[in-house]
Amino acid sequence: MANEKRGNEGSTLGRLADRGEEAVTKLIDELGKNPRVTEALSRVMEMAGKADEKTRKAVANSSGAAASQIKDLRSRLEKLEQKLQSMEGDATTAKKPAAAKKPAANKPAAAKKPAAAAKPAVKKAAARKPAAKKPPPAA
Repeated sequence: MANEKRGNEGSTLGRLADRGEEAVTKLIDELGKNPRVTEALSRVMEMAGKADEKTRKAVANSSGAAASQIKDLRSRLEKLEQKLQSMEGDATTAKKPAAAKKPAANKPAAAKKPAAAAKPAVKKAAARKPAAKKPPPAA
C-alpha cells in the first residue's frame, strides 16, 4: 500500500523513499538480532525507568516539604492576624474616651468652665449627702 502511494507521487522520489525504508527496516532487524544491542537497549530502558522513579520521588519530597512550610506560614500568619485584631480592639476601646474629649478640646477657651470651679462643686455635692444610717437591730 505504501509503495502504491509513493509510486504515484513520482517515480524517482518514490523509489528513493522505498529504498530508504527498506534500509532502515534491515538495520533495525539486524540490530534486533545482535544480543549486545538488545542487552544495551534493555539496560538503557531500565536506567530510564529508575531515573524516572527517582525524579518522581524527589519532586514528591520537595513538594511535601513546601506544603508543610506553607501550612506553618499560614498558621503563623493567622496568629499574627489575631494579635493584630486584639491590639486594634484594645486601641479602639482606649481611643473612645479620648475621642469624646477631643471635641471638648476643640471648643473655644472662653466657653470652657474653669477646672478648679468644677471640681469643688462636685466635692461639695458629695459632702452634703448625709451618710446612710443603719437601723438598730431588732431585739
